[in-house]
Amino acid sequence: MLKVIFALGMVGYFATVLLAEEKVDFKDKLVASTFKALAKTFIATADIDRLKRDNIRKIDKMNEIKFRKKFKEIYIIIKDLPISIRLEYGIREDMTKEQVMGEIGSLNKATIYRLIDRIPDTFIATQFRNYMVHGKQEIQQNNLAGQIGKIWEKMTSKAKPPSS
Repeated sequence: MLKVIFALGMVGYFATVLLAEEKVDFKDKLVASTFKALAKTFIATADIDRLKRDNIRKIDKMNEIKFRKKFKEIYIIIKDLPISIRLEYGIREDMTKEQVMGEIGSLNKATIYRLIDRIPDTFIATQFRNYMVHGKQEIQQNNLAGQIGKIWEKMTSKAKPPSS
């Protein structure tokens, strides 16, 4: 698995390094390219309609207080995305449940792929470092592939709909 993650990261790095507009060091490019490749693989294999339906249902069941709390936790991260991305996808701090559910409902695989491509590598690498610094991961600091694999596993387990 680690070899696959490393290979995906290297392919992503060399495929995008010539097109990169932002200055990104090798480690940040490796982290971002790996997460982007994994995210695209997840989207390619996921049942997007079911994910959308399950997440819309989950949001719809939340009371306003719980929704505001959860959205605030997410917005703390996404507020640092470039303004052009936030505007294009209608992301605002004061979004209502209905607006969030509408935005989720409008997504399709092509839109999600474009979004993944547009997220700056520095943003992904910064989020990864922040995650590591805050002690939410219990693996060795020098094992980059292991760190990425563990975080990806945690992310995908949260995204999976409950078993029926």
